[in-house]
Amino acid sequence: MRRRVVAASIIGSALEWYDYALYGLASALVLNKLFFPNLGADVGTVASVATFAVGFVARPLGGIVLGNLGDRRGRKAVMITTLVLMGIATTAIGALPTYASIGIWAPILLVFLRLCQGFGAGAEFGGAVVMSAEYAPPGKRGLFASTAQVGAEIGMLLSTAAFALVGTLPQDQLLAWGWRIPFLVGIVPVAVGLFLRLRVQETPEYQRIKGTGEQPRVPMAELLRTSPKQVLLAAGARLMDPPLGYLYTVFVTVYAVKQVGVSQQTVLTGLLIASALGIGSVALFGHFTDRWGTRRVYLAAAAFAVLLAFPFYWLVDTGRPVVIWLALILGTSIGKELNNAGQAAYLTEMFEPRIRVSGVSLARESVSAVGGLIPVLGLSLVTWAGGSYWPVALMMVVLGAISFVCIFLSRPAVTGTTVPDRALAPTNDGVAR
Repeated sequence: MRRRVVAASIIGSALEWYDYALYGLASALVLNKLFFPNLGADVGTVASVATFAVGFVARPLGGIVLGNLGDRRGRKAVMITTLVLMGIATTAIGALPTYASIGIWAPILLVFLRLCQGFGAGAEFGGAVVMSAEYAPPGKRGLFASTAQVGAEIGMLLSTAAFALVGTLPQDQLLAWGWRIPFLVGIVPVAVGLFLRLRVQETPEYQRIKGTGEQPRVPMAELLRTSPKQVLLAAGARLMDPPLGYLYTVFVTVYAVKQVGVSQQTVLTGLLIASALGIGSVALFGHFTDRWGTRRVYLAAAAFAVLLAFPFYWLVDTGRPVVIWLALILGTSIGKELNNAGQAAYLTEMFEPRIRVSGVSLARESVSAVGGLIPVLGLSLVTWAGGSYWPVALMMVVLGAISFVCIFLSRPAVTGTTVPDRALAPTNDGVAR
């Protein structure tokens, strides 16, 4: 069952990040021409990337509604719901008529589908990470929790590879039909993931909570009543996550092409290499959380984010492909994955099992709503600074420093390791130890 749970977690997270990374790349490179052709190149790019941000607006709502579902009806229920919502929305984007065909309805429908994607993604991470962590064998909670992030890197790798492949088409063919292919094939992981998730059993921790009557009637309300400080600190710890995820993928794609003058394929190749390496590094860092402690690894991630902020752009500004690839490896394979592995274990430990999916989803997605604006904000700051990267790097420093402080001040609600092979007896405070 553990292998099945890990596979189901990886597949769903791969789809989430395939969807988001694919849309991010498409918004930066082609959707401006297809859905905002009358706004001009620069304004059209900002408008296109803004639709990428729209999906994040719906993520907190999805986290609240579906996170509550995960604690009330089970981890399995939320994992199936999120997978179907995201998969249908992604496939529909690939079949969407462009502005040339239906005029203003094209961007309107695009925004609607992005909202559906965002709503579904609002509890995908929470459901997948919680289920993996609650099935973890002794001493491997961090490693198992990081499997959802392994899926994220697989999704990033596949989306980058798909777009790099269709990007080799002549520009007229890419805009006519080539861009649709990566979106349409998103239905394949949906089918595989749905098959796996339907066969997964509920976690022993959830079954124990349901059987002993500890289950809150409204888990989200119980979370806000009993653990507001935990939510705020967990959300603050996540502030570095969106810029690590999107400055080093979506934003840097536009920055390197428009400001530095390198080719689109150079950046996509670098992202491809970094994503491939990230699959192994996130699992390694997940193991580190079990060996050295979640808090230490997560603090190291925040410190690394601060220290890399300016050197990252120094490397990109050289315009040399190999050096740019090095920057992307440092930013993505190390910086982002160190954060991802630390975050997965940290969030599962911050909330007791009866409100865990709600807590993880709310803390994570409340920040994601702001995070979706990061690429747009980055482009705007570069324009304001006359093409210079320094405001973007400074933003990373500030957010990383805030995350460091919040992690330092945090204390877990649950410590020790989950033992999924038997029902866990609650302590006097109702928390499984």
